Amino acid sequence: MTSGHFDAGDDPISEEIEMTAAEWLVRRDRGFDERLQREFESWLTADARHPEAFARLEGTWQDLARVPAARVPIVSPATRTGRRLALCGALAAGLAMALVLWLERPPEGGPPALAEAVTPVGGYKEFALSDGTYVRLNTDTELVPAYTSAERRVILVRGEAHFDVVKQASRPFVVEAGGMDVRAVGTAFNVRLAAEAVEVLVTEGRVRVEREVAPAAMASTEDAAESGPVRPAPRLLELEAAEKTRIALGQPAVGPSVPVVARVATGEIARALAWRERRLEFDGEPLSEIVAEFNRYTTRPLTIVDTDLGARRFGGKFAAGDVDAFVATLERNFDVVAERREDRILLRRRGALP
Repeated sequence: MTSGHFDAGDDPISEEIEMTAAEWLVRRDRGFDERLQREFESWLTADARHPEAFARLEGTWQDLARVPAARVPIVSPATRTGRRLALCGALAAGLAMALVLWLERPPEGGPPALAEAVTPVGGYKEFALSDGTYVRLNTDTELVPAYTSAERRVILVRGEAHFDVVKQASRPFVVEAGGMDVRAVGTAFNVRLAAEAVEVLVTEGRVRVEREVAPAAMASTEDAAESGPVRPAPRLLELEAAEKTRIALGQPAVGPSVPVVARVATGEIARALAWRERRLEFDGEPLSEIVAEFNRYTTRPLTIVDTDLGARRFGGKFAAGDVDAFVATLERNFDVVAERREDRILLRRRGALP
């Protein structure tokens, strides 16, 4: 099969990269914990443009800090971050906008409002729940917090979310998705609820996946006949760090069809979670799978109109949702023709029949 490789790493520093660099700048000013330090270092090394963008904004930040506060009117209390934000508003509108978008999010100690736990197609959000658990929402995602005194439950209505869970042994953290409960005490994991399956990837600690078994799905036994209806029992599945599973929705909950737990290499974990840095990464996947992933981030989907093209394998990385750059790369380097319609983009090999 023909293969190819694309990489957007040579592009100029984008507005998206500058926005992310500004967010990291504010985070660092507030103070890094060990987890954030690791994530910051990972972001810096993920793309050669990242340290360049960060250094440039850091220089501007330091210049602004030296400007006397009396030269800029400040309405809010003169906290360190507030003062610098006001200076940015007067002297560097672009950087100020990035900081405003970051600082206007809900406080890290408080729960998000319901509307704030939703992202549109192509969107992204991150916030802390009331217990300090840190949540990131991918494109087209809805999360409903449902905390009680007994457990910290959140309902993933649709989409994908990553959780860095604060440990509370007496009050477990549970993500409900597609009829499954993903239960943890203190760990980090990713849950994706697709139309056909629930996917769980554990990056730290351990989680347990539970599913209620409907009475109609349970085999009749003599004991059941004597004691009446059998109480639905949970289906348990344990995952450790660097393990994943995919549980098909509607899959029989009893019998030999047990979801598979697979080990995940470091590189695969990085690619699977690249969306947290607003990036999509591929390593030899069929174009059909790559297109399906891009379509999660756009309202103008890509459609492959010849099978052979869909089977070709590619690798590379792009900004999440940058469909135009992706399509342009296919056209420029891989002999692909794109027909751009108002509601979709059709892809075919050059010379293939429409």
